[in-house]
Amino acid sequence: MDNKALDSISKLIAVFTSILIFLGIISSVVYYRTFSINILDNISIGEALLLFISKFSSFAIALVFGVFTSFLFLQQHTKIKFEGNAKSKVTKKLELKLAQKLYALFIILPLFMLSFQGFSPLALWTIPVSLLVRLYVLYYIIKRLRLIFEYKNIDLNIIEYIQIASISIILTATIAMTEAYLVYSGQSNKEVTLFNKNNQIIKSDSTTLYLGKSQSFYYLYNKTNKKAILIQADQIYRVEIK
Repeated sequence: MDNKALDSISKLIAVFTSILIFLGIISSVVYYRTFSINILDNISIGEALLLFISKFSSFAIALVFGVFTSFLFLQQHTKIKFEGNAKSKVTKKLELKLAQKLYALFIILPLFMLSFQGFSPLALWTIPVSLLVRLYVLYYIIKRLRLIFEYKNIDLNIIEYIQIASISIILTATIAMTEAYLVYSGQSNKEVTLFNKNNQIIKSDSTTLYLGKSQSFYYLYNKTNKKAILIQADQIYRVEIK
């Protein structure tokens, strides 16, 4: 194997490792945000970089799905569309007509904003809807980006990386939303008992949900008052999980 091939492989490994790390962070942010917890405020940088390890298989599946979808659907579609197009035709496609401008302003832009803030996994129907909306908005953006890249003669491989990363992020967010829903609905909630140094017992149940832990905190959520509960890990000396 020559140096060029080794260099390419090392770059791919670096890219995909970076994506896995980012997917770990995205998953935790989406999951804990459901319960009004900003997880990034409560973990160290080192811990954030290692979040992907605990759910490596899920993130690997998301990444493989991103690669598969990108090359099987988005890439082939745009190749068929752009083959043989002169630069003048690309320029013409870049010029939006009034109807296209209105569509982008009143359909794509609201959907884009909705995809970030408008979906709560506490309602089951929002999970598949959010997946479809995010994929559609991504599809629209990728089409426009390809036109711009074609016009400016920018390497289209960049688009492929954007597609893979974006689809992986969308699927990871959907998985995290599903996990949050299962915990909130009681279908995937562990029975956890925490014993602190003051001889107090904190037990999860149908109204007090156990969410998880980091190096510094245990995270619970009270469904009655809709408030998160953070307990310092150094105050807990024993944990029982059923």
